[in-house]
Amino acid sequence: MPDAQRLISSFPETKIVLEAAGWPLDQTAEGFKRWEQRLEAVSEFPNVTLKLQGLALLFGPSAEAIGPWARGAARIFGPGRCMFASHFPVDRLLWSFDDLLEAMEEALGDLDPEERHAIFAGCATEVYGLG
Repeated sequence: MPDAQRLISSFPETKIVLEAAGWPLDQTAEGFKRWEQRLEAVSEFPNVTLKLQGLALLFGPSAEAIGPWARGAARIFGPGRCMFASHFPVDRLLWSFDDLLEAMEEALGDLDPEERHAIFAGCATEVYGLG
């Protein structure tokens, strides 16, 4: 994340999409806190959005495993700057696309419908000019 922050600050007008929620690798409580701090620093740049993909590769294929990271990312960046994405075909080693989608929907189930729509469609539509 520190390397990304230096790059991002050099290109403030360029849309940048960080993948895998910034690739948090340390599953300890200290690692989660460090990830949150680094994500908060990067979230200060309005040109940055975050993909919520690949988390099962890091933490396991379940809503319980990916939930804290997905919810933390949505809290820090806001649903309007987070987008759901798969990490297929690699994710296929762990689960089906339907299982991935169901787990992410469960992990983000406490968000209101507009916030879920932002993550599952709105952010990507805007960032990639699909609408």
